Amino acid sequence: MKNDLNPRSQSAIRITRVSLSLDTRRPFNIFIDGEESGSLKTGESILLPVSPGRHILTARIGRIESQPLQVESKEGEELSIQLDCLGFNARNVACLFLLFAICAVFGKLVGSIFESPIAGGIGLLGGLLAAGEVMRAKLIPKIFRLRLSPERKAKEEALK
Repeated sequence: MKNDLNPRSQSAIRITRVSLSLDTRRPFNIFIDGEESGSLKTGESILLPVSPGRHILTARIGRIESQPLQVESKEGEELSIQLDCLGFNARNVACLFLLFAICAVFGKLVGSIFESPIAGGIGLLGGLLAAGEVMRAKLIPKIFRLRLSPERKAKEEALK
């Protein structure tokens, strides 16, 4: 991307997509203040001119959206942001296991209420669909994130 940054009137946000195990083939779409501003494939970096002030950044891949990151840029400043993956820690794996266990119990319950294995299968399928939606909306957005680069964060903490 061409750098048309005028240091006196604009600032910029450089976003780098660090290697993620989450869907390496598709690009993440980057949104600044709710408007799509670009896209990033694994290992790419993009420089996005912005006006000085507060901005809210999000990344989206398909229907999955990261938690928002609020940043404040000053005139002529270039913020460095990383899009990275937290991975599946023990808490995330436990949540997945719990969701699927609830689905199995729900399927068994529906099957026993209607005394039919077909009803149990339909209950299990419904539970799995609900679990998938919970994962999409609540769990997966916490696995990938936008964050200030480590160098920038250290610089801000030193100024405090």
